[in-house]
Amino acid sequence: MSKSIDVATLDVPTAREASGLKLGDLVEYDGRVIDAPEAPQFVPGGRGRLRDVWQFGDEILARVEREDGEHDNPSLANVRPATTTVRKLSSELQAGDVVHEYGMRVRLDELVCPPYSGHGGALVYSWRGTVLNLADVHAESYVPRSFLRQWEGLRLLRGDVWTVQGNANALRDVEVPEDVAPETPAPRTVTVRTEFIGRSIPTRLRAAGAPGDSAMSAAGLLVWRLPDGEELTPGEAAKRFLSGA
Repeated sequence: MSKSIDVATLDVPTAREASGLKLGDLVEYDGRVIDAPEAPQFVPGGRGRLRDVWQFGDEILARVEREDGEHDNPSLANVRPATTTVRKLSSELQAGDVVHEYGMRVRLDELVCPPYSGHGGALVYSWRGTVLNLADVHAESYVPRSFLRQWEGLRLLRGDVWTVQGNANALRDVEVPEDVAPETPAPRTVTVRTEFIGRSIPTRLRAAGAPGDSAMSAAGLLVWRLPDGEELTPGEAAKRFLSGA
């Protein structure tokens, strides 16, 4: 069971404001590796609506209601506005663009060299970039790990490097923010105690004296664990123990 958290020390509103995200926003996040009792476990990334933000130990977590109906609890630092992609010519790429290639999300950092004339006379552009979804790449074996390494002699400098290269006519898929308005929930009438407004579900459950405490499940998801060991999602616990939830 996790330790009880003093809500007076939380800085969740500041963290959420710094992220630029609002509850209800369409968001996405990459996969991650978590510690599990048997062995480290890969949890795939996802996409959905941001439903809650709270602190668990030393980490600020987000509750995302994914498009498949499941809930996940990635670190807020790894959550970003959902994106779609547009097609750009190699000549239109800029530093900071996030390019999709072989299942990787590659942030372009710098031109390796000035554009040079390639086969047929077309200019060739070569960008060195950083692979942002490294856990996904390793788990799915999109490319061999050795392809992502940068060496200086016998010293390994990095393991997340990828070069995006192509002539001026090559088209690339580049991320742009997806212009999707947050869902508007159907109106309903609820009874919520004033002191609960703006507070996360685990915090509200503790304040209401609900039995148990928040904890991480074996799958790396945040749950409300009852004294008898039963595990509920935060939403299930809210329905059972919070009036009007």
